[in-house]
Amino acid sequence: MNYLLELGFNNETINKILEVNGDAISLSFECNEENIRNIINYLKYIGIKNIDKLLIYEVDFFLNDFEEIKRKIRHENYEVIQNINSDYTYIENL
Repeated sequence: MNYLLELGFNNETINKILEVNGDAISLSFECNEENIRNIINYLKYIGIKNIDKLLIYEVDFFLNDFEEIKRKIRHENYEVIQNINSDYTYIENL
C-alpha cells in the first residue's frame, strides 16, 4: 500500500484504512494497484476532494473496475461530483 504515499496520502490515512477495514485489505490493494491508482487519479482529475475518506470508509469502491467507475461518475456530471464532495457516503448510491 506504499504506492498510496506516492499518490499524496500519508501514513495516517494508510493506517486508518487498515484499522477500519482489517489487514486483509492490504492484499487486495496490492493485487489491484494499477486499478486503484487509475481510480484515484481519475477522482482527482474530476475534482473529488475527499478521496482519503473514500479510501477509509468506502474501500470496496476502489475494488471495482476502473472503466465501470468512469461510467458511474462522468467528469461532466457536476451534481454527482458535488454530492460526493459534500458527503462521501453518496458514493453508495452509484
